[in-house]
Amino acid sequence: MCQIISNSKEKEKDFEKLLKYLLDSVKEKIKEYSEDPSFNRLMLIQNYIIFFMVLVLNLKNYTSLIKLIFRGKLSFFSELRDNINKMKTRKRKKLLSILSNIFLEEYKSVFFDNNDKELEELFIEQQTDFSELCSETVTFYDDSTYKKMFQTLLKFDISYIHFFSNNNKIKDEERPSYKLCVAQSLIRVAFSKEKKKFYKEKGNYYEYDLLKRIIDKDMKETREKFGDEYRTLFRKEDLCDDVIKYMFFIFGNSMLIDCFVMPLKKMLKNINITDDLIEAKDPLPMKRDIKKEEFNSLMEIIIDTLSTKIPDVLKILLKLLYESVNQHFTIEKDNYSPLYTSLIFNFLISPRIQMLYSINPLNCIFVRSLNRILRNTCFNSKFNEGDSLYEFNESIEINYKKLQKLINEKIISIEINDDIKNSLKDLFTEKYLLYPKFLFYWDSQLLCATIDGGVEQIISFEELKSNPV
Repeated sequence: MCQIISNSKEKEKDFEKLLKYLLDSVKEKIKEYSEDPSFNRLMLIQNYIIFFMVLVLNLKNYTSLIKLIFRGKLSFFSELRDNINKMKTRKRKKLLSILSNIFLEEYKSVFFDNNDKELEELFIEQQTDFSELCSETVTFYDDSTYKKMFQTLLKFDISYIHFFSNNNKIKDEERPSYKLCVAQSLIRVAFSKEKKKFYKEKGNYYEYDLLKRIIDKDMKETREKFGDEYRTLFRKEDLCDDVIKYMFFIFGNSMLIDCFVMPLKKMLKNINITDDLIEAKDPLPMKRDIKKEEFNSLMEIIIDTLSTKIPDVLKILLKLLYESVNQHFTIEKDNYSPLYTSLIFNFLISPRIQMLYSINPLNCIFVRSLNRILRNTCFNSKFNEGDSLYEFNESIEINYKKLQKLINEKIISIEINDDIKNSLKDLFTEKYLLYPKFLFYWDSQLLCATIDGGVEQIISFEELKSNPV
């Protein structure tokens, strides 16, 4: 997100491309809808809207970009609003209600703190138009309920099993999308600044303690389920597993783009392999394979960028993961394969990432070979003689040593002290990235349903017409 804002400040055209991508994606998903849209596709649209809402809140100092959203040639906001409103489903009201939060108190500073009359008039004009479409109420709980929620999260007495037991009408095919929502909501709530209002325990390192609790529980339960075999890590596909995976997606996106996506796309473009070719329904055979010098060049970029840009929160996560694996499993001290699984397999070259950024190994031999070589590099595993990638064995050994050095210097050497623990408290604040208040209350409703017995175990609630301050 920070990278998007930084780049778009310099080039409004790049920001317009981002808006066009968001708008086209939403339109495409709406066009695919039937009278009774699937929850999975609804969640895709919802995630695009949430991304937009977070983006706007972090554009306070970029007035020209705010104007592009509302008065640019795309007419982005009006088009987004109108396309959602035309959906032939009652569920459009939920999407509109998320979008409507842009006119509530926490967003006003974006429009009214820059002494820009055009922005102020724009807000009033758009709010008037929108009020005719949506008048949804905002449900939220009392302070004691949120305190109990944070206490329950810290113990990690929550699970997908509880969630689906409390919501037993959810269809099987919808469960993966609900799991994604729950895991993302947990991360956003756990690192939110609203936590300070409801959870004020002295001497508490809430974010650090929760992260350690999740990792230790994941390792312990994996050992109990699969035995003393660290290679089985991250195969349970439960809430612990998913939170660890999505920490990388939420906090590492800018790093991912710099160290892997853009360098790879540039390399593919140089050999005339474009996104259109990779994504074509009937792609041309792309038999151009990766060369040793290309792999080594890409690995140099990956390692150098990880060395300088991996966020502190992910360094801490990997350090905790390393310590917990060594506590629960029989593994050599310099064996960092669980860390490579988290950072590289489940993130940099995960199918989800490659689909999101139009890097499809099924249609591109270059990418398919790159994935294989990267996997072998992480394990320092050589290709057998006769394999088409046998010539990369020397590169594998060289780059494996570089990866080991990176992990040693940037992860293993971290000393977990009070300053390190405190560094996790400001991730969703003005210092890094603002997280919308309305989204905290929305996420909390979802999380309370992961408690055994549901929200009724901890709650008394009220329904109001405006967002709580």
